[in-house]
Amino acid sequence: MTQLKKDIVVAIDFGTTFSGIAWAHTANPEAIHIIQRWPCNIAGDLGGQTADKTPSELAYNYDNRKVLPVWGAQIPKNMPRLQSFKLDLVPEGRKHRKATLLPDHHDPRRMNYPHRVTANRVLIDYLHALQEHIPKVLKDQFGTALDSMSFKYVIAVPAMWPEKAKSQTRTCAEKAGLGRASDIQIISEPEAAAVHVMTQSRSSALEVDDTIVVCDAGGGTVDCITFTILALQPVLRLKESAAGDGKLCGGIFLNNIFEHFLSERLGNCEGWDDDTLGAAMREFEMETKRSFSGDTKQDFSIPVPGLADNESLGIHRTSYKVTGQELMDTLLPVLAETLELVMRQIRLSKNSPKSVFLVGGFGQSPLLFEYLRRFIPSEISIIAPVNGWTALARGACVKALADMSNPAPQIQVESRVARKHYGIITAVPFKDGHDLQKM
Repeated sequence: MTQLKKDIVVAIDFGTTFSGIAWAHTANPEAIHIIQRWPCNIAGDLGGQTADKTPSELAYNYDNRKVLPVWGAQIPKNMPRLQSFKLDLVPEGRKHRKATLLPDHHDPRRMNYPHRVTANRVLIDYLHALQEHIPKVLKDQFGTALDSMSFKYVIAVPAMWPEKAKSQTRTCAEKAGLGRASDIQIISEPEAAAVHVMTQSRSSALEVDDTIVVCDAGGGTVDCITFTILALQPVLRLKESAAGDGKLCGGIFLNNIFEHFLSERLGNCEGWDDDTLGAAMREFEMETKRSFSGDTKQDFSIPVPGLADNESLGIHRTSYKVTGQELMDTLLPVLAETLELVMRQIRLSKNSPKSVFLVGGFGQSPLLFEYLRRFIPSEISIIAPVNGWTALARGACVKALADMSNPAPQIQVESRVARKHYGIITAVPFKDGHDLQKM
């Protein structure tokens, strides 16, 4: 191992709905920090409130013929913005999503791509905004010493992304100012999550020869990977027991199908409009989705301002009653696809898994936890580790440090399961006495 040439390692978890950043100084690689301060207005002021992530959204502010990107939480509340553009970076993935689940959740603030603006261009602008923001936050930590420091970037991407998409991400990152494409490290999201789980749990919960499934359930994708532990100390040595795999069935699709449910039930009511739908979806996103654990006896009241009382539909005083059974039946397609992905890992694993670790935003859902617990064999434990929402960024940062420097916790993936097999079909003339049979 060679000593680090960079001073700061920055890991970017670019998500479908939210993005996060972890960083560490090479002089103290054990200390992984999460950026929690973000621009709160167009002027770029850092707000008093803190958050582990910022929305993966971008808008364009046209001022004196200049086009200025506005991003994340600094976008004004009612300003049109581009959302979920990560899904457009892999067109075949978006096509698959539309074929298997329901169309996008309708947000009246969502805009189409401006003329001649592509998903790659939006990614460049968004990554550039992150790249400019990072030094502003770290300046408070290092002062003027930051001016002489250099940065090493690592970006986590879905397991299902083809090599072409990974290469395009590197190219976009280079154009965004993150350094040369060849210097930018790409790591799969489930592997980054697995590194976080292993390094956080290896002192207590994990043992040599344990096999674990890591399920990174995010906003857009759910990615899984399975590792067997070969050694814990002094070097964490792993081997893949099943190749990483992923699907477009993340938490955003719960919103999609719930909106579809509401539109089918209430769309013909007088007074139903985007404002009514927006209020209902905000309640679902902030309260209902986060508290529902699958109890079919638990009912919910969804605000539907502007709709008159209707006893037959369950509308009373601008609230719509949704039973737990209705909610469970509605959300089941997303849960079933996630379960199928985890069970496939269990079936394909060369060793019997001991645990399934749930990370990511959707991975913190009590509904997903209880649903998986219901169907996964009881001898396999299900664990939602600490810092699960920031696991990708933390794990990617740890892995980049481990690949670069002796002082960092060393992590080695000694063997992997092949993702693809290559061969050629050939035919040669039959030789009597040499070949056994003529085809």
